[in-house]
Amino acid sequence: MTDQRDTTDGQHPTTSAATRSRLRTDRRGVSEVVGTLLMFGLLVLLLVLVQVNAVPAANQQVEFEHDQRVQGDLQELQEAILLTASTGREGVVSVETGTGYPSRLFLFNPPRASGTIERTAVGTVEVRNALATGDTGDYVDGTLLSFESGGLAYRPNYNEYGGAPTTVYENGVLYSNFTGNRSVIQERGAIVSGRDLSLVALQGTLATSSSRSVSVGVTPLSAPTRTVSVTNVAPGDPVTITVPTRLGPDAWRALLEEEREANGGHVTRIERASSSTVRITLAEGVVYDLRIAAVGVGTGFDRSTDAAYITTVSGNGSTVPEDGSHQVVAEVRDAYNNPVSNETVSAEVVQGGGTVLVVGTDRTDDDGRSTLEYTADGINSPLEDVVVDVWIGDGSATPSDPARVSEFSLTVFDVDGTGQTGGTPGGNPVNPGINLQLTGAQAVGSGQCNSRNGCDAAVTVTNRNAQTGWTVEELRVSVYAAQGDGGPTSYVVSDTRGASGTTLFVGADFTPAPLDDFGPDGASDDQQTYYFDFAGFSTPQDGVRTGDTFVLEVVYEDDDGTPTVVTYFVPVS
Repeated sequence: MTDQRDTTDGQHPTTSAATRSRLRTDRRGVSEVVGTLLMFGLLVLLLVLVQVNAVPAANQQVEFEHDQRVQGDLQELQEAILLTASTGREGVVSVETGTGYPSRLFLFNPPRASGTIERTAVGTVEVRNALATGDTGDYVDGTLLSFESGGLAYRPNYNEYGGAPTTVYENGVLYSNFTGNRSVIQERGAIVSGRDLSLVALQGTLATSSSRSVSVGVTPLSAPTRTVSVTNVAPGDPVTITVPTRLGPDAWRALLEEEREANGGHVTRIERASSSTVRITLAEGVVYDLRIAAVGVGTGFDRSTDAAYITTVSGNGSTVPEDGSHQVVAEVRDAYNNPVSNETVSAEVVQGGGTVLVVGTDRTDDDGRSTLEYTADGINSPLEDVVVDVWIGDGSATPSDPARVSEFSLTVFDVDGTGQTGGTPGGNPVNPGINLQLTGAQAVGSGQCNSRNGCDAAVTVTNRNAQTGWTVEELRVSVYAAQGDGGPTSYVVSDTRGASGTTLFVGADFTPAPLDDFGPDGASDDQQTYYFDFAGFSTPQDGVRTGDTFVLEVVYEDDDGTPTVVTYFVPVS
């Protein structure tokens, strides 16, 4: 049987035309593939645009906000430095030196931003023409006071925030330093505030870079601060403070605008002293309170300071009964005027009689202080001046440097009458219990008398002798021991408070005193009160205060004209 399939030259059978047409026109899966590819490409393009534009902008905002937080951390560090200087307590502040970025799906972030905080070498702070009162003036004597001090700087290393400032702390001031040396003050500090002068020496080694937070410790080296009252050493030589600084005079004028003399302050001039220092000149004739401290940051600092001088704290100018004892206190200080502990102290009586011994250990306590006890000998005169020297070091030799020696001046007074002239009106010649007896000594005034407030001393004496009256011929105040400051230089005495009279001087010879006489005991005038108006204290305000003591010597004559001297040890209450 013959095969009817169409063959050509022995090849396979051919496909029909309809079948071939159907195969050429069936493209249903191609459009879905192309659409998917286009969508993926658009998504990739969008991610690229976000990565290139939006992510850097968002990260820049993250870095800007971090910079604001760091400035807050540095303000806390500034406060910790000042607190350590004033209290002597250590402090620790966490500084967020670096920051990270929020996670973003399918997007990439750069590495964490980092920053560096370091102590910068600033230079030398100088105080000139400052003279302290009292024996502190042996050290703070108007010559140059200087010390090295550094600053702190935080430098960020951001990935996007290119205009970020360097934040700087120096001389108590915190500011941001931008490109082009443009500065914005964050905290003004208080080098000068009214009559207060506050300086802090920043020492140590610190250079820490991190992308996270770091802890900065603040250690007291010479603190807490002692206040030293100073004024200019001479007319025409005002107190000046020179500080090393990156800020110019204009910036310092703005910082101290409220302290300028034209605005009621005491700053008279601010000028460039050198290319890296500014000089602040203060008004003359003003007593300033100077405080200097030293604190350390990081490592590489000495925790102790050397002794520079010794000063009196209490007991100087006191009166001591013969054969009695009296304690005095001296304080050893360093070059910053702050106490130095564990220093050896020695003492010797260099004028007059008596002995002096250190109470307890011969080393200073945590407050830099040493207590010494002077014991007086018996004397054969109404009064005897005594000088006790206290110095830094062992007892082998008194130092040649006067700043390392403190002098206590004491007055020993006669008790048993062997040193009196002309006998006494009876009883104990010092504060006698009969005849002319001291029966009152009060501070009187229009206000409170527990400070220098213009008060007078009202001294009441009563005649206990019914056989004779007494006339006040002469008197003198030989010694005055003031509480907390230097005693007066002069006084006026009268029968009536506020009455005028001749100005007499503390420590001078006997002077006639026209005061009311005493009648015999039982008479209406057997008691008299005399008012002493003292002046010339070391404080701005005059006046006695409770706790002051002075020695009053009076020459009386009885009705027969016989003179006698009585000594009163007058404690003011």
